[in-house]
Amino acid sequence: MNFLDLCRKTAKLSGTLGDGVPASVVGQTGRVALIVQLVADAWVTVQNARPDWLWRRAAFEKPLPPGTPAVTAAGLALDRFGAWLTPRPDWYVWREADGPDSAARVIFLPWTAFSDRYGHPAARPGPVRHMTVRPGDRALMAGPVPDAPHRLRGHYVKSPQVLAGNADTPDLPAHHHDVIVDTALRMLHAYDEADFRLAVSERDVAARMAALVHEQVETPYLAVEPIA
Repeated sequence: MNFLDLCRKTAKLSGTLGDGVPASVVGQTGRVALIVQLVADAWVTVQNARPDWLWRRAAFEKPLPPGTPAVTAAGLALDRFGAWLTPRPDWYVWREADGPDSAARVIFLPWTAFSDRYGHPAARPGPVRHMTVRPGDRALMAGPVPDAPHRLRGHYVKSPQVLAGNADTPDLPAHHHDVIVDTALRMLHAYDEADFRLAVSERDVAARMAALVHEQVETPYLAVEPIA
Protein backbone atom coordinates (compact mmCIF):
# COMPACT_ATOMS: atom_id res chain seq x y z
CA MET A 1 0.00 0.00 0.00
CA ASN A 2 1.13 3.53 -0.69
CA PHE A 3 0.54 6.49 1.63
CA LEU A 4 -2.89 7.23 0.17
CA ASP A 5 -3.97 3.58 0.44
CA LEU A 6 -2.84 3.46 4.07
CA CYS A 7 -4.80 6.61 4.89
CA ARG A 8 -7.94 5.32 3.18
CA LYS A 9 -7.79 2.01 5.02
CA THR A 10 -7.19 3.74 8.34
CA ALA A 11 -10.07 6.15 7.70
CA LYS A 12 -12.45 3.33 6.82
CA LEU A 13 -11.49 1.14 9.79
CA SER A 14 -11.89 4.11 12.12
CA GLY A 15 -15.64 3.88 11.50
CA THR A 16 -15.90 7.64 11.12
CA LEU A 17 -15.22 8.13 7.41
CA GLY A 18 -16.49 6.36 4.31
CA ASP A 19 -14.89 4.65 1.32
CA GLY A 20 -12.53 6.62 -0.88
CA VAL A 21 -11.62 9.15 1.82
CA PRO A 22 -9.28 10.92 1.55
CA ALA A 23 -9.04 11.68 -2.15
CA SER A 24 -5.49 12.89 -1.55
CA VAL A 25 -3.09 13.18 1.38
CA VAL A 26 -2.44 16.81 0.45
CA GLY A 27 -4.55 19.82 1.39
CA GLN A 28 -6.83 18.10 3.90
CA THR A 29 -8.45 19.68 6.95
CA GLY A 30 -10.22 18.54 10.10
CA ARG A 31 -10.46 14.85 10.91
CA VAL A 32 -9.17 13.78 7.51
CA ALA A 33 -6.02 15.84 8.04
CA LEU A 34 -5.67 14.26 11.48
CA ILE A 35 -5.79 10.75 10.04
CA VAL A 36 -3.25 11.63 7.34
CA GLN A 37 -0.88 12.97 9.99
CA LEU A 38 -1.38 9.97 12.27
CA VAL A 39 -0.60 7.52 9.46
CA ALA A 40 2.63 9.41 8.72
CA ASP A 41 3.47 9.44 12.43
CA ALA A 42 2.61 5.76 12.79
CA TRP A 43 5.12 4.81 10.10
CA VAL A 44 7.87 6.74 11.86
CA THR A 45 6.86 5.10 15.15
CA VAL A 46 7.13 1.61 13.66
CA GLN A 47 10.55 2.39 12.19
CA ASN A 48 11.84 3.77 15.48
CA ALA A 49 10.47 0.86 17.52
CA ARG A 50 13.78 -0.99 17.08
CA PRO A 51 17.24 0.01 15.84
CA ASP A 52 17.87 -3.43 14.35
CA TRP A 53 15.09 -3.80 11.75
CA LEU A 54 16.56 -5.66 8.79
CA TRP A 55 14.72 -3.60 6.18
CA ARG A 56 16.40 -0.42 7.43
CA ARG A 57 19.89 -1.77 6.75
CA ALA A 58 21.87 -0.71 3.70
CA ALA A 59 25.25 -1.70 2.29
CA PHE A 60 27.73 0.58 0.56
CA GLU A 61 31.06 0.45 -1.23
CA LYS A 62 32.89 3.76 -1.50
CA PRO A 63 36.41 5.11 -2.14
CA LEU A 64 38.75 6.25 0.63
CA PRO A 65 41.06 8.89 -0.87
CA PRO A 66 44.73 8.81 0.12
CA GLY A 67 45.71 11.19 2.91
CA THR A 68 42.12 11.50 4.17
CA PRO A 69 41.91 10.55 7.87
CA ALA A 70 38.12 10.80 8.19
CA VAL A 71 35.01 10.56 6.01
CA THR A 72 31.44 11.48 6.88
CA ALA A 73 28.22 9.88 5.71
CA ALA A 74 27.51 13.05 3.73
CA GLY A 75 30.95 12.86 2.14
CA LEU A 76 30.22 9.28 1.10
CA ALA A 77 26.83 10.38 -0.30
CA LEU A 78 24.92 7.72 1.65
CA ASP A 79 21.16 7.80 1.16
CA ARG A 80 19.18 8.58 4.35
CA PHE A 81 22.07 7.86 6.68
CA GLY A 82 20.98 7.12 10.24
CA ALA A 83 23.80 5.26 12.01
CA TRP A 84 26.78 3.05 11.25
CA LEU A 85 26.32 -0.69 11.70
CA THR A 86 29.47 -1.37 13.71
CA PRO A 87 31.31 -3.34 14.84
CA ARG A 88 30.50 -6.15 12.46
CA PRO A 89 32.61 -8.77 10.64
CA ASP A 90 31.28 -7.77 7.20
CA TRP A 91 33.22 -4.52 6.80
CA TYR A 92 36.11 -4.80 4.33
CA VAL A 93 38.83 -2.50 3.04
CA TRP A 94 41.44 -2.87 0.30
CA ARG A 95 43.81 -0.87 -1.84
CA GLU A 96 42.24 -0.20 -5.22
CA ALA A 97 45.45 -1.17 -7.00
CA ASP A 98 45.39 -4.59 -5.32
CA GLY A 99 41.74 -5.33 -6.13
CA PRO A 100 38.95 -6.76 -3.95
CA ASP A 101 40.67 -10.15 -3.71
CA SER A 102 43.05 -8.48 -1.25
CA ALA A 103 40.20 -7.23 0.97
CA ALA A 104 40.80 -7.45 4.72
CA ARG A 105 38.23 -7.22 7.47
CA VAL A 106 38.05 -3.84 9.17
CA ILE A 107 38.77 -3.98 12.90
CA PHE A 108 36.83 -1.33 14.81
CA LEU A 109 38.54 0.16 17.85
CA PRO A 110 36.99 2.22 20.64
CA TRP A 111 37.56 5.95 20.15
CA THR A 112 40.13 6.26 22.96
CA ALA A 113 42.12 3.22 21.84
CA PHE A 114 42.12 4.47 18.25
CA SER A 115 43.25 7.94 19.32
CA ASP A 116 46.06 6.51 21.42
CA ARG A 117 47.28 4.43 18.50
CA TYR A 118 46.88 6.77 15.55
CA GLY A 119 46.82 10.21 17.14
CA HIS A 120 50.54 9.95 17.92
CA PRO A 121 52.72 12.42 15.98
CA ALA A 122 54.83 9.53 14.73
CA ALA A 123 51.85 7.78 13.08
CA ARG A 124 52.44 7.32 9.36
CA PRO A 125 50.11 6.58 6.42
CA GLY A 126 49.71 2.96 5.40
CA PRO A 127 47.17 0.33 4.35
CA VAL A 128 43.97 0.81 6.35
CA ARG A 129 43.25 -1.88 8.94
CA HIS A 130 41.41 -0.14 11.77
CA MET A 131 38.51 2.30 11.99
CA THR A 132 36.54 4.11 14.64
CA VAL A 133 33.52 6.40 14.79
CA ARG A 134 34.45 9.91 15.87
CA PRO A 135 32.17 11.34 18.55
CA GLY A 136 30.14 14.35 17.53
CA ASP A 137 29.97 14.23 13.74
CA ARG A 138 30.09 10.39 13.66
CA ALA A 139 32.75 10.47 10.95
CA LEU A 140 34.57 7.24 10.13
CA MET A 141 38.26 7.56 10.93
CA ALA A 142 40.77 5.29 9.19
CA GLY A 143 43.94 3.98 10.73
CA PRO A 144 46.49 4.31 9.42
CA VAL A 145 45.58 7.24 7.21
CA PRO A 146 45.26 5.73 3.69
CA ASP A 147 48.59 5.78 1.85
CA ALA A 148 46.90 5.10 -1.51
CA PRO A 149 43.37 4.99 -2.95
CA HIS A 150 41.34 2.44 -0.96
CA ARG A 151 37.84 0.97 -1.25
CA LEU A 152 35.63 0.51 1.79
CA ARG A 153 32.65 -1.82 2.01
CA GLY A 154 30.37 -1.43 5.00
CA HIS A 155 26.85 -1.16 6.34
CA TYR A 156 24.59 1.43 7.95
CA VAL A 157 21.06 1.94 9.22
CA LYS A 158 18.83 4.27 7.23
CA SER A 159 17.09 7.17 8.94
CA PRO A 160 13.28 6.92 9.22
CA GLN A 161 11.42 7.32 5.94
CA VAL A 162 8.83 10.12 5.94
CA LEU A 163 5.65 9.69 3.90
CA ALA A 164 4.47 12.88 2.19
CA GLY A 165 3.01 12.20 -1.28
CA ASN A 166 0.11 9.98 -2.37
CA ALA A 167 2.37 7.45 -4.08
CA ASP A 168 5.03 7.28 -1.35
CA THR A 169 5.37 3.64 -0.31
CA PRO A 170 6.88 2.40 2.97
CA ASP A 171 10.19 0.53 2.76
CA LEU A 172 8.58 -2.16 4.90
CA PRO A 173 7.73 -5.45 3.13
CA ALA A 174 4.18 -5.08 1.79
CA HIS A 175 2.69 -7.98 3.75
CA HIS A 176 3.46 -6.08 6.97
CA HIS A 177 1.89 -2.75 5.97
CA ASP A 178 -1.14 -3.33 8.21
CA VAL A 179 1.07 -2.71 11.26
CA ILE A 180 1.13 0.93 10.13
CA VAL A 181 -2.67 1.03 9.87
CA ASP A 182 -3.13 -0.54 13.30
CA THR A 183 -0.58 1.80 14.86
CA ALA A 184 -2.37 4.80 13.34
CA LEU A 185 -5.71 3.49 14.64
CA ARG A 186 -4.22 3.11 18.12
CA MET A 187 -3.11 6.74 18.00
CA LEU A 188 -6.54 7.84 16.73
CA HIS A 189 -8.41 5.93 19.44
CA ALA A 190 -6.13 7.43 22.09
CA TYR A 191 -6.87 10.89 20.65
CA ASP A 192 -10.62 10.15 20.72
CA GLU A 193 -10.35 8.68 24.24
CA ALA A 194 -12.17 5.60 22.94
CA ASP A 195 -11.02 3.15 25.60
CA PHE A 196 -12.54 -0.03 24.21
CA ARG A 197 -11.32 0.63 20.67
CA LEU A 198 -7.91 1.58 22.07
CA ALA A 199 -7.63 -1.75 23.89
CA VAL A 200 -8.49 -3.66 20.71
CA SER A 201 -6.02 -1.70 18.59
CA GLU A 202 -3.26 -2.19 21.17
CA ARG A 203 -3.84 -5.93 20.96
CA ASP A 204 -3.71 -5.82 17.17
CA VAL A 205 -0.52 -3.75 17.14
CA ALA A 206 1.16 -6.14 19.58
CA ALA A 207 0.32 -9.15 17.40
CA ARG A 208 1.53 -7.51 14.19
CA MET A 209 4.70 -6.22 15.83
CA ALA A 210 5.48 -9.71 17.11
CA ALA A 211 5.19 -11.08 13.57
CA LEU A 212 7.36 -8.24 12.28
CA VAL A 213 10.05 -8.91 14.89
CA HIS A 214 10.03 -12.60 14.02
CA GLU A 215 10.77 -11.84 10.37
CA GLN A 216 12.71 -8.59 10.42
CA VAL A 217 15.08 -8.92 13.40
CA GLU A 218 18.26 -10.93 13.03
CA THR A 219 18.42 -13.88 15.42
CA PRO A 220 21.82 -14.17 17.13
CA TYR A 221 23.37 -17.59 17.21
CA LEU A 222 26.48 -19.24 18.55
CA ALA A 223 28.67 -21.39 16.33
CA VAL A 224 29.36 -24.56 18.27
CA GLU A 225 32.19 -26.89 17.38
CA PRO A 226 31.18 -30.57 17.16
CA ILE A 227 32.32 -32.78 20.01
CA ALA A 228 34.87 -35.34 18.83
